[in-house]
Amino acid sequence: MSSIFFKNFSKKTAFIFIMFFASFSLNSVGENVKKSQSEKNQSEKEKTATKTDYEAVIKEYKDFVKTTKPEVRDEIKKYREKVADLNKQKSNLYKELSQEAQGYLKKEKAIRFKIPIEDRREYIKRIYSDINSGKN
Repeated sequence: MSSIFFKNFSKKTAFIFIMFFASFSLNSVGENVKKSQSEKNQSEKEKTATKTDYEAVIKEYKDFVKTTKPEVRDEIKKYREKVADLNKQKSNLYKELSQEAQGYLKKEKAIRFKIPIEDRREYIKRIYSDINSGKN
């Protein structure tokens, strides 16, 4: 039956058929290009809006910093430097751990984050106390 279909299928019909689908696909491509251009314009408008928002926030932050005493700013700067040093020490300590210990910490962290944040500390304390006391 398919051979009958193809015998009666002329070259003109095939050409019309191909042109129809080609024009249909070009129209859909054109619509996608128009959509992507409008989305691009929208994102540029959002960037402009956020840039002006950021400028307002930066101005507010500068005004706030000006009202802070220089001694307090120096104290905060030293605090942040100490925190950065502690973070470097933590990173170095982690790198000194064996691969097995690093894997344990990654797995433990993934499991802990499944516990609701409000109850996380309480549950973890209870788990470790149960393990240390020999409970299952």
